[in-house]
This record gives sequence, C-alpha cells and structure tokens, in this order.
Amino acid sequence: MRKIFQFAPDVPQSVANKAIEIIERQFSAYGVKRAEDLPEESKVRLLRELQAFFADEFPPDIRDKKAARHSQGIFSHLLNWLRSLFSNGDSRT
Repeated sequence: MRKIFQFAPDVPQSVANKAIEIIERQFSAYGVKRAEDLPEESKVRLLRELQAFFADEFPPDIRDKKAARHSQGIFSHLLNWLRSLFSNGDSRT
C-alpha cells in the first residue's frame, strides 16, 4: 500500500488489507468504483466505519504517541484525507 504522507508511520499490511476490504464492500454494495460516486449517506457510513476500524486497531496510547511524534498525527491526516475524498467539491490537490 502506498503512503499518502511520507512522514507517516507504516501501517501493517494486515491492517491495510482490512481497511481495503471495508472500502471494497461499500463499493460493491452500490456498484461503484470511486468514493465520489457513492450516495451521500454511504460516504458518511464509510467514513464512520473506517474511523471506528482505525480506532479499534490502534489503542489510544499508540495513537497518542504517534500524534505526539508528528505535528498533527497520522490519524488527523488520514481523517482529513478521507474527508477531502468524500467532499462534494472538486478541490483535489
């Protein structure tokens, strides 16, 4: 899996695979290939499911250590990326 942010710590491949399965399950349920093609309620459901997944995979003490090591922390960056992915605007950078 390719990193979005170079300074972000590595995510174990098993965790990445589970996250991809969550995304693929939503995509196949609606017959789409991109998140922006999902209905709005599905985007919200997918975002919340991924947030809960990563919260369960990484205990708070690990998240806090990573956040302290990085200015915003990997989870803030991931959530910001997910929000931008699911936003209605075409403001891709």
